[in-house]
Order: sequence, then structure tokens, then C-alpha cells
Amino acid sequence: MSKSIQRAIADWICSASRAMLPGHLRDWADALRSETAHIPHDGDALRFAAGSLCGLLPRALMAHFKTAFAAPPANPKPPGEWTAMSLLRECFRRPRIAGAVCAATAACLGLAYLAAAGAPATYLIMNLAALLIGMGLLSVSAFAPHVTTRWSGAGTLAMATVLLATSLFGSSVEGAARWVAVGPLFVQTSLLFLPLIIVGFSRTRTFCATAGMAVAALALALQPDRAMAGVMVAGLAAMVALRFDIRVGLALAGAVLAFMATLTQPDTLPAVPYVDQILYSAFGVHPLAGAAVLAGAAMLLVPAIVGWRTNAAGRLPAAVFGAVWFAIILAAALGNYPTPVVGYGSSAIIGYLLSLTALPAAAKRASAAEAENASAQDPGRPGGLGRSQILSVLGLALFGLSSAASQEAPDDCTRTRAEKVEVPNTVWQPGPGGKQIPLWPEDVDLQLPDYGGNPEMTGTGSPLIAGRTWGWATYISRPTMTVYPPAGENSGAAMLVLPGGGYAAVAMDLEGTEICDWITQHGVTCIILKYRTPQVWRRDENGVGIPPDDLFALEDAQRAMSLLRDRAASYNIDPDEIGVIGFSAGAHLAAALSNAGDRSYEPVDAADLLPMRPDYAIVVYPGRFLPKRNPGTDLSLAPWVEVTAGAPPTLLIHAMNDSVNDVRHSMAYGLALHDMGVPVDMRFFARGCHAFGLRHTSDPVTTEWPTHAVQWLKHIGML
Repeated sequence: MSKSIQRAIADWICSASRAMLPGHLRDWADALRSETAHIPHDGDALRFAAGSLCGLLPRALMAHFKTAFAAPPANPKPPGEWTAMSLLRECFRRPRIAGAVCAATAACLGLAYLAAAGAPATYLIMNLAALLIGMGLLSVSAFAPHVTTRWSGAGTLAMATVLLATSLFGSSVEGAARWVAVGPLFVQTSLLFLPLIIVGFSRTRTFCATAGMAVAALALALQPDRAMAGVMVAGLAAMVALRFDIRVGLALAGAVLAFMATLTQPDTLPAVPYVDQILYSAFGVHPLAGAAVLAGAAMLLVPAIVGWRTNAAGRLPAAVFGAVWFAIILAAALGNYPTPVVGYGSSAIIGYLLSLTALPAAAKRASAAEAENASAQDPGRPGGLGRSQILSVLGLALFGLSSAASQEAPDDCTRTRAEKVEVPNTVWQPGPGGKQIPLWPEDVDLQLPDYGGNPEMTGTGSPLIAGRTWGWATYISRPTMTVYPPAGENSGAAMLVLPGGGYAAVAMDLEGTEICDWITQHGVTCIILKYRTPQVWRRDENGVGIPPDDLFALEDAQRAMSLLRDRAASYNIDPDEIGVIGFSAGAHLAAALSNAGDRSYEPVDAADLLPMRPDYAIVVYPGRFLPKRNPGTDLSLAPWVEVTAGAPPTLLIHAMNDSVNDVRHSMAYGLALHDMGVPVDMRFFARGCHAFGLRHTSDPVTTEWPTHAVQWLKHIGML
């Protein structure tokens, strides 16, 4: 960087500091400019200016924060005459200040709930950071109010365009594109911008703003986002009721069409812990946690009450603000939608504070004569809400929320969503007690998975299982097996664990290390296979996945089984008591390993001359056995599924309400084994959904299947 550029940047920082600071603090900026100009070395001048800016920035934000929400009262009291009650009274005469106070209080109540519920510390930090960012944006809105008013229509259209771009190019979960990835975080743009768009439209109904409302409605229909489309209908309906014009009518018609479009599409997003269905779960954490959630949610409506009560000119935006946020809270009470501010989620916190900027800056109380005159001209118009009315509204809100909270959670397989975290260029490592061993000699030229040359990567997946994340590994080109010795007396038996992951990744803890933690307690040596992934399965005309000609995971499983028998003495296991347990895609792999007649690769050493079939198999919620996505009563196996009489005794475990792998996959495979004379036991449970692993939930399968498995292993003589 040349000296002239350094000096130019230093001068720019001085100018920016002066523009940023309010009038009574600009002497600081003048002093900064003078001091910087007298520093001879350009680099030193730049460092001094940058350091001074860091010191002045908090002062500027605090100064603007104090004046951001409203003009000072017409007859300010001398400092000595202020009391806590008078400060509180003045605070709640200004909707923006009231909203900021309520947002901070609700967020703190939410932090208390999250801490009591055992949420990760990062959730609390993110909520607190979002609150500070939102407060800063709210204060910055006072910098140029004339610009905000002048360009509000263009701003509405710009924010609506962001929503549309999200629906077209954003991150998708279960077919819903509502998020934009910002590093490891996912921002829901509709929660961020839509409340501001709607409340702002109540004050500025230009052609540009109306076009923005149409674009926003289209975006919500495409995402699809049923909850936010309903919020848009609620806000515009409030406008129509209070002050109708043709543009509001057109916007409402578009919102209704968008909402109807969302109703035609399935909304299958699972609930995310600490984000969705908090009104169902908060009281289960602790009665005080539930009360905190309800109180915090109700507080979000206070600015609407304050605005309606204290500012006749601001009643319309206040009513729209209240309708919007009540609809957002109601959606959270009725479905798998974020519970704003009191739940984890920076988008809702920042979105709430942004929407406050659309409320009038100053809530001027009308004089008694003006109020009487307004009452005479419009007898049906309320003259203001008193304390009893405010308490009534809050009481009704709390009653509605508690009624929703008292309903039972939906009886389906929806699960809470979590932000997917990827950690590139990391190799999965076992926990304490596990020894990871290369599966193949280094000089063996393995076929590579569909990994595009990427190095191995780990991360956490979505949705949460029993309220916790699950870890995975992918881009695995050099597979391994990790051996965990038995705890206590060694039975001599061994179990090869094949985690699931759809052949795209390997669920290393949920269906790997957690299985070993269980089975080693019964004297069994446990081995986790980290097989080659990802490997793409092409789909036929029915949308059913067809296995590749060379299934690399099967080669790795066969190699692991033979290698275990070759090293049985060193691992203190009986070579005739080595079985396999597989989950989901790993369950399909366990079945393929059990029935393969020939080795899928040419032997590479003496270990590959030993048997590759397991001595027993436990197959848990498998898929990929049937040729149809909706098999009905047809339990014929797909032509690529091989079942032989040489398969080992098999135990099948499945939940009847599994919405990922239909229970008929297990039924069909079990019947085929039975027809071949293979001993097969099947344990089906009414509830449990998919991928429950060993994590305990209210579904009996999660606590009962391990007991069934141990009893079965004893029955077949392996324990």
C-alpha cells in the first residue's frame, strides 16, 4: 500500500467520524483530524485514525441510540425531578422505546428458557449478539430519517426482491427454500424483512411499495412459507379494516393468493429444538421456563398497544405491527415455525427490532381539547386505551398462547431442524478407547467415491435426534475400522457397526460410537466401519434408487469382516462370532454383506481368503429393498436385491410410522429370508419414526429394542 493511499484512508476515517458523531461530540472528530494531520508517517497516521475510530464508535452509537426512537418531550423535566415511575411513563409513551425495552426483556426471558432447557451456549451467544445488532440498527435508523421516508417504497421493493431471490436461490430444507447461508449460519429472510415490509407499507403506499408487496407475496408462495404468508394476510387485513384504498386491496388479494398457494403444498419441515414448538415444550422444562416464554411472547405486542394509545396519527402502523407479530406468535403456537425472540433465532430478533423503525418516532399525546374534538367527530373511534384495556389485551394474548401450549404436539415424525455445520478438511477421529485402523494396505489402488477430489470432511446434520445433533463424515476415500474393546468380561463376540447416511455420509456417532457404548457393556468387541462415501445411486423411472455396479461400501464391509477374522487372536474375539449391525443405508449394506455370494473385489492379501459373511445380522430400519416408492401390499423385492440360504440368523427392527424407509422394506426382506430357510426374527413398533438409534425418546422402541437385541443374541448363542 502506497503512502498516499494510507494517508487518504486516514483522512477518510476522520471525515467519516465527523459525519457519524452527533453535533455535541464533533469536537472529538475535529481533534482527531488535527492530531492525525500532525503525524508525519502515513502508516502511523492510519493506525492512529483507525484506533481512534474504534474508540469513538461506541460513543456515537450510544448517542444516537438515546435519540433514535423519539424526540424529547415537549416540557422536559429538570434532571432532579425525574423518578423511576416518570421515566417508565415517558418510556411507554414512545412505541420505539417501548419496543426496544420489550425486545430486550423478551430476549432475556428467552435466554433464561434456553439456559434452563440445556441449549448449546452458542445459541445464547447468537441471540444476545442478534439483540445487540438489532439495537444498533434501530439506533442507526435515526441517522437519516428523511432518507428513510423518501426511499421507503424503493426499500420495500428491494427487501421483497431479496425474499424472491431466497425462494429461487436460497438454501433448501425438505423442499422449502426460506434461508440464506451466511457462513455457518442460516438467515430466514422472511422473518428478517417481511414485518418491516408490511408495517412500512401501512405508512407508505406508493406504486413502488405496492409492487414490493406483490413480489413479497410471490416469494412466499414459491418458498413456500405458509406461516409468513398468513402473517402477510393478517397485516394487510388490519390495514383494510382501518384505512382501505385500492393499493391495499390489491396487496391483500395477492397475499391471499400466496397463502392459498402454500396450502396446496405439503409443509413437512420438522420442528427444531429451542426454535419451534417451544410453547409445547417450555413447561416440560420447568413451569417458570414456560411462564417466561409466554410472558416474553406477549411483551412483543406492547408497542402496538402503546402506539394505539398515545398517538392518534400512528394508530394504523401500530395496529398493523400488532397484527403481524400476533400472527407470527400464533403460527409458532400452531405449527413448526420459529417462536420469535424467546426462542433461538437471530432472524426473528433482528426482524422485530427492524420492524420497530416503521413505527412513528414520536408518539405525541393529543391535548384534551383535541381529543374531545376527535371524539365528537368520530364517536366510534376509541379515545385511548387505559391500564385495564392493556391488561385485558395482554391477558387475552397469554390466554391464547397458553391454550395453544396446552394442545398436544402433533402425532407425526416431524423433528426439529438444526443448522448444518460443515468442517472441511477434517478427518473423523474416535473418542477415548477406540483404535482406528486403515482398512486397506496403502499400496492398494482403491476406486474413489464421488467426492470430486475433496478432502475428508466432518460436520453435524439435521434434523436433531432426541434434541441433539448427530455427527457425520463424508468424502471418505481411505476407509478405516475403529475397534472398541469390551467393558468387563469379554464374551468373545464381536459386532461390526455399519452406520447409515444414505451412502452420502456416515453417521459416526448416532449409529456408530453410541452403538459401541451400548454393546461393549455386554462384553462384545465393537468395530465401527467408516466406509467410502459419497456414492451416487441413479434413479429409475419410478424415482427408486438403483445401486451402482460396484458398491464401494460393500467392498469395505467385506474387507472389514475378513480382516477381523484374520486378526481375531490379537483382538481377543472368536472368529465364528463376528456379526454385523446396520442402520438405514447401513442396514441395506448389512443385508448385502449377509447375502453376497462372491467377493466384490480381487483379494489383496491373505486376509481376503477368509470368510466375509457375518455370523449374525441385526438390520435396523432398512430401505432400498423394494422396486416402488409406494409398494402397497406388494412385498416383492427389487431385482437387484439378492437373498440366499447362506445368510446368517437375522433380527429386523423397524417402526411402523417410519416416514423415510417404509416398514414394508423390513417385511419384504424378512419374508424373503424366511422363504430361504434363514432364521429371522422381526420386532416392529408402532412409533419411533426413522433414525432413532439408541437415543431415548417417549417412543418405546428407543428403550426396548436394545433389550430385544441382547436377548436375541443370547438366544442364538452369541452371548
